[in-house]
This record gives sequence, C-alpha cells and structure tokens, in this order.
Amino acid sequence: MAESAAKKAKTERPKVVFVLGGPGAGKGTQCTKVIENFKSWAHVSAGDCLRAERKDPNSKDGEMINNFIKDGKIVPVAITVKLIMKEMTKLQGEGKTCFLIDGYPRNLDNVTGWEENVGEKAKVCGMLFYEANEAELEKRLLGRDEGRVDDNIESIRKRFKTFMEETMPIVEKFQKDDKVIKIDGMPPAEEVWKITKKTIEDYEAMTDDLEMKVTMKKPAGFYVKSLFAFLKGVEAKPAEGDKEAVEAKPPVDILKISGLGEAINVAIAAATKAEADGCGKITKIETKYPEMTSGRGCAQVAITMERV
Repeated sequence: MAESAAKKAKTERPKVVFVLGGPGAGKGTQCTKVIENFKSWAHVSAGDCLRAERKDPNSKDGEMINNFIKDGKIVPVAITVKLIMKEMTKLQGEGKTCFLIDGYPRNLDNVTGWEENVGEKAKVCGMLFYEANEAELEKRLLGRDEGRVDDNIESIRKRFKTFMEETMPIVEKFQKDDKVIKIDGMPPAEEVWKITKKTIEDYEAMTDDLEMKVTMKKPAGFYVKSLFAFLKGVEAKPAEGDKEAVEAKPPVDILKISGLGEAINVAIAAATKAEADGCGKITKIETKYPEMTSGRGCAQVAITMERV
C-alpha cells in the first residue's frame, strides 16, 4: 500500500502552498497541525533545510549559510531551491503529494529562482500569510528555547527589517494575482488553526489545471503539435517579419487530454500519434459518462501523458 502511494506521488504534479509571515508568526506551529491532520501533506521549511545543511560537516555550503543566517540576510536562491527540491523529492518517495513550503519565497530573486528551477513541475496553489505585529513577534521569539543562534534581540530585529523590506513586496505581488490568504496570527494557536484547516481543505479540492480539451473544431495534427509544445517545451524566438516573438515555455511532466463525444477519437488519435513520435508516454486512459446540461449523458475520455 505504501509503495503504491509513493509511486502515485512521484507521477503526480505536486501541489505547493507557500507559507510566509514575520519571524515567530506561528508558521511552523500551523504547518505541524496541517501534516498531523492531512496525510497527503508535508511541511518543508526552507529555514530548517538551511540549518540542517550548515550543521552537516560534509557540506560545501554550510559555513556560508551560517554566516548569512547570523547576519539576518537571505541565503542565495540557488542553494535554497536546491535544498527544498531535495527535501520534496525525498517526501514524494514517502507518498506525499502536497507541500507547505515554509519561509519561501523571501524576495523577488527567490520567486525567479523557483520559476527557473521548478516552474511547471509543481502547481503553486497560493500563499498563506500569517500576520503579527513586531512587538508580539519579539516576545514570542525571545520566549522560546530552541537553541537558535538568531533568537537574540539584535538578530530578531535584523530579520524583521529584512522581512519588511524584501518579503512583504512578494506578498503584495501574490496578492495582486489573488493568491494570498491572510490569516491573523495573533490569537491562540487553536483559533488560528480553525482558519488554517478550512484553507487547506479548499486547497485540497483544487484540481490540476494542466488539461488539454480536444474538440472537433481542430484536426488531430493540431493537437499533436500542442502536445509537443506542452511536453517538450517551447524555445524562445525573436520577432521576425510579420511573426511575433515567441516566449520560452518549460516542459510539463504530466498532461491530461480529454475529449467529449465525437472528439474522443480525435483525443485518442492525437495521444497515440504523439506517443509514437516520442513526445510522451500514455500512462492512463479513463472513460466517463458525465451528465450534460441537457440532462443527457455523454461519453468522455481522459488520457494522462507523461514527459519522456
């Protein structure tokens, strides 16, 4: 059973929710409650990944990470993303499909680093942002005893200053895209949990939107080309003559192709042709009979393809 769950987790595009808030806002506490109550979720703390790495005597980056953290500065994005990806891969092997990325992204460089290194390999559902004032955060951090070198008043104020200057603009950027859920982190943890729990339930209900719907308006050849664009990616091309510039698009690992009624044959033809041409591999074919608005049922096929 565990093996099948792990296999499924490795083939599914993982869901990601970024978790931000000032230092001591209660992010870790809420993340712990999520993984205790939702079995498909895992908590990946960017800070914990970095702290573990700096304690590793065999790490090439440990000393540099330690200096950045002591000074309340943000660690270079290439290191952070590498460690987050490493932890996510390990947890996927344990059957996890949804990830709370705690303490990331912290600046625009982090956002760019995620897009360049992860891109469409994961579905970013949104961001949880826990709000708390600076005085309360200082009180909480000075009152905990976790043995962290940065839990002193000087480092705490540096961290809060960095957060306000570099991380808050990222929260505002996600908010413009309607991808931020703001949660008051000041009440007792159990009160905060009620809101967190409802939000996670909403995220769980989200379906992966990478689906190509096939109709009778286009021939199978058109959809074969589209499959190649999705599963192989698109190279950037400059504008030339009457042709507009083409933006680069990274390949996706998993894509669903669906066809309804007469379009079923077109969907199957496109998927089998793309597979034969080495574009991807068909891993699942499902047939359904959904009810239409007219009240009558209609046959449907849903084909899952993976990049090879």
